[in-house]
Amino acid sequence: MKRALACLSLACFACGEAVEATPTLVLEEPPPPPVVQEPTEPALLKQAREARGSGYAERYQASASASPARHYFFGGKARFDFRDPAREAQSFDFDVALASPSLQRFQLTTGEWKNWFLLGGPGDAWVKTPNDLAPRPYSAGAGELGEDAGLRWLILGFPAALDRVDTEAQAEQWSELWSQGKPIPLAEDLGQGNLQLWLDAESGLPTRVERKQAEGEAQLLLSVSDWSYSYEGIKGERFYPQRWEWQREDWVLIETIEALEDCALYLDTAFRPKEAPLSEFQVRRGSDGSTQRVPDERFALVSYSMRYRVIDQRPDADTARIWELRDAKGSRFIQQLDDAAEGEAVERVDEQLCLLWSTSQATSFDAKADARIREIAAENGFEVIGPVWIHTEVAGFEVLLPVRQPD
Repeated sequence: MKRALACLSLACFACGEAVEATPTLVLEEPPPPPVVQEPTEPALLKQAREARGSGYAERYQASASASPARHYFFGGKARFDFRDPAREAQSFDFDVALASPSLQRFQLTTGEWKNWFLLGGPGDAWVKTPNDLAPRPYSAGAGELGEDAGLRWLILGFPAALDRVDTEAQAEQWSELWSQGKPIPLAEDLGQGNLQLWLDAESGLPTRVERKQAEGEAQLLLSVSDWSYSYEGIKGERFYPQRWEWQREDWVLIETIEALEDCALYLDTAFRPKEAPLSEFQVRRGSDGSTQRVPDERFALVSYSMRYRVIDQRPDADTARIWELRDAKGSRFIQQLDDAAEGEAVERVDEQLCLLWSTSQATSFDAKADARIREIAAENGFEVIGPVWIHTEVAGFEVLLPVRQPD
């Protein structure tokens, strides 16, 4: 500003006249707005998604259309290589139906002989060999079957388990360990515990799973390779590992996938003998009744009982005990009560047959999802006998559709 005034004064004297200079106001430019730093996505998520193919988002990310048809059916050739050199390798056809980390049917076939193993939930295992007239409980193998199913689900969907709002911190941690070339510790409740996952340094995709030991080197349990099996989705292809090697004490099982469907749909009754009772459905919640939870990935036929009271409107405060009842006439709300609740306003349902659909891979239960579950009920011969029950305040959604089986 001083320089500008000085230049003006010199110009006036040069004209030979004394002219009173008018002060000139020089405004400084406003500072630029602060740069908003967009949150950076963990490098592992970005890299692994790209490696899975252009059709990954269509099937796995939360923005994908809500559909219960998110189960797997795959099969091919299985070979048992025995550690005893005196035993020859044995080959079978195999197929796997997988509906959740704890629902799996594994079948081995050679000629007319079949062996199948059912996992109907944690600790709920059954086996049937050619010598069995009916399925029999298989408690001795439940832990191993459960671990296998959990690992299949994790690897087939990778990195979907990190792609939810409740796993941001975990995604950052896994990404950091991956960048350092270190294994990823898996949840202690996955299988029989002490598991760690190794990821490829370039693609970020799983390569092997080990069990940590108290002393010495970790024990190799599973290795996966050849991520080249392609499933063609509407928006592009998705890649899956074609070769799986399961390490056991007496043998190595090598599975080569030759066919895979990643949009299959199974009721949980497909994973238990027909004589087994239906699953019971219970809402798991925090002790204060207000903790948001992530629902299990499940599509099931359940027997449902509950005591409740009708409320005028949905409460403002978050609570995990509120259900929305929705049909063509609109919505109303109920509050779930304790099993022993009594009183004039208390109503109840007892052992009501329902289709249960729960998922953490969709953000809301919209009209399209509502129509889909009703279509599935009709396609399977069920009669819908009431409004859909939508469990509020969960990360994803959880719904029950009351149905009646045909006579």
